[in-house]
Amino acid sequence: MADPSLQLWHSSRSRGYKNMNEALEGDDTLPVVAHESWDSLRKRLLLLDDNESLMTELRRAVHFASMSEALQFFQNKVDITSRNQDPRSSEWLRLLLRCVRSAQDLPQDCYDDDVLAKSFRPEAGGGFGDVYKGSLRGEIVALKVPEVEQTAALRREVLLWRQLSHPNIQQFRGVCRNLFAPRLGIISDWAQHGTLIDAAVTMPIAFLNEYRPRWVNDIVAGLQYLHDRGIVHGDLSAENVLIDEGHTYSARLSDFGLSRLASSHTRTHGIFGGKTSVYYTSPELLKRLGRSPDFACDVYSFACTCIALYSGKRPFHGIVTQIDSVILQGLRPAMPVDSATDNGRQMPHWLSALVENCLRQAPDERPTCQTIIRVVRSHI
Repeated sequence: MADPSLQLWHSSRSRGYKNMNEALEGDDTLPVVAHESWDSLRKRLLLLDDNESLMTELRRAVHFASMSEALQFFQNKVDITSRNQDPRSSEWLRLLLRCVRSAQDLPQDCYDDDVLAKSFRPEAGGGFGDVYKGSLRGEIVALKVPEVEQTAALRREVLLWRQLSHPNIQQFRGVCRNLFAPRLGIISDWAQHGTLIDAAVTMPIAFLNEYRPRWVNDIVAGLQYLHDRGIVHGDLSAENVLIDEGHTYSARLSDFGLSRLASSHTRTHGIFGGKTSVYYTSPELLKRLGRSPDFACDVYSFACTCIALYSGKRPFHGIVTQIDSVILQGLRPAMPVDSATDNGRQMPHWLSALVENCLRQAPDERPTCQTIIRVVRSHI
């Protein structure tokens, strides 16, 4: 990152910092910018009501060569505080999200235009857009191209994904600006084995009997990682869980179509248009259209995903009436059972009981991810 030139840099030099990168690592309570500490600057900027005032005050306090450089500066601050497990990391992220919205840009390290398209024929598609196979410095990757162009909601979701790193979260690799301009191409790892529902349908039963409990654990581990960071997935389904390439066959959450910071009042329609599947949607979201999803909504969707995994079919398979109406009336997806023509599809009793609790009508009666993962790990 280019070293920004800060106004009244003398106060930080007097603290022994040789350059801005050292100051980033320093104590947030010490004066750094214009005799002001990082803590004070962050809190003051977050109190500003409108984005224009935020940008004006940011430019007054700190001088950068470009807004992209300023965004990268705050991204580095998020990275450092997160790495140090500093609780102020979430506040730095909120400030960065606001700056990204105002600047209509992303931090420099989000962009990677070295990617090449293997073909301009989509490998998959849906309400969100298209998925293409690409190559990034010799490695096969996925290129997700949303229908929407570069909107504020799209940049916000990309930035949130950029912050995540977990074995059960699909890895964000960058954003391509050139191949599909004016639309962005969002780069992530290629999932050779497809989605969870693909695996549930195509894999042999003997293989599924071994891996399905592991995938349940993987899904809830990824979900807990998000919730621990105050992030709601908002679009969890068997179609949005990918099976890792190679011999580990790990399950990874993807397509954070409606993800948001749980305590943020800013509603986003998500990277892929917010077209979450009604078959996985909790009754409280169906009852109040426009309501933001929360942790309890994710738990409900987790239960529906487990049903799809064991049945090999989407929840409410076979019901031809309006699904939202029957869900609001209290109907829940049928539990997978063994039959002569569907051998090996029965869900274990312990998991059936857990899923039923996750499908409760009242959101506050559903277990948390922490409780779910404790139950799952006691049985696998």
